Amino acid sequence: MIPYLKAKGFRCYSADMPGNGHNETKPHEVSMGIYMAYLRGVLDGIGKPVVVIGHSSGGIISSQLAELNPKNVKGILYLAAMMLPSGMRFAELVAEFSKKDKAMLGIIPYLKWSKDGETSQVGRGGAHKIFYQDCSKEMADAAFNRLTPHPRRGRDICANLTKKNFGSIPRAYIEATEDRSILHKMQRRMQKLVP
Repeated sequence: MIPYLKAKGFRCYSADMPGNGHNETKPHEVSMGIYMAYLRGVLDGIGKPVVVIGHSSGGIISSQLAELNPKNVKGILYLAAMMLPSGMRFAELVAEFSKKDKAMLGIIPYLKWSKDGETSQVGRGGAHKIFYQDCSKEMADAAFNRLTPHPRRGRDICANLTKKNFGSIPRAYIEATEDRSILHKMQRRMQKLVP
């Protein structure tokens, strides 16, 4: 996405979140507090208000960042992201939907957990079926090879939001109608939960 935004003249910054990707934080150390401290440093380094783009669980993190830094976050763009009310975890939404339709579990049945239960990773078949179903095999393989284990504690987070801070930040939601991880019905439901 960054090349497209840069081509339109936007300055872009990406964050390698603690415990995800190639950041050195250990999975058992991951928390919303660790995420916020890291992103506060990113905001300080940028030095001016930004529009934050959150994808998947990055939506919850973006919401909390805006809550804690309303003067430095001038907008949030949720790209097929978790946009939830204060105190709600994504697992609650999944439970609500999956009672009626197991397809609403998204990637969950394809997760492979580490022996200590601290991280999960998606196998190649699950990644191709859920994340990259509309990509060529070559593109899907290349994307799969970049996936890293995801910390359990990063999956269990929720944002604590107020109308005064988070509620004052403009936000928009970009739907991904063919998304198989956060299905379209869930995306619509979240938009109703957080108007």
